[in-house]
Amino acid sequence: MLSFELCSEEDVYSMVQGVEICKLAVSLGTAETLIEHPYSMTHLNSPPKESLGISKRLIRPSGGLEDVDDIMDDLKHALS
Repeated sequence: MLSFELCSEEDVYSMVQGVEICKLAVSLGTAETLIEHPYSMTHLNSPPKESLGISKRLIRPSGGLEDVDDIMDDLKHALS
């Protein structure tokens, strides 16, 4: 599992809408590559998210069993 921030909220929404191999999901525990936006998903109802390090630009992908090059291509395509 990784966590990283993108440059803007627009990049976040483009990425989660643009992935094909990576599945948008709340759970990150499966054999498939999943991706989530904690601010609007798992931590939606949390107290001040920013104090927990959860920004609107944070993305959490969790790598699955797909070929790593396919996953990287999917993420790159979603960001372009």
